Amino acid sequence: MLAGLLEISRREVEKMKLTIKEFKGRSELVRPGEKYTCPDALLLWLRVFVMNDKLQFDDASCYTS
Repeated sequence: MLAGLLEISRREVEKMKLTIKEFKGRSELVRPGEKYTCPDALLLWLRVFVMNDKLQFDDASCYTS
């Protein structure tokens, strides 16, 4: 079980699952090589959040042109 593997409580695992589910619900999948078009007006910097297939999160500021 995930809780035993990560050495955390079941409650923490459920909270983690909910966080991931919420993240996926607000996210848009952009595959490698694809482009994302921002619907907003001119933005020079866009904050980007990513998650890989191992459920590792990261974020960065991305310069747009």
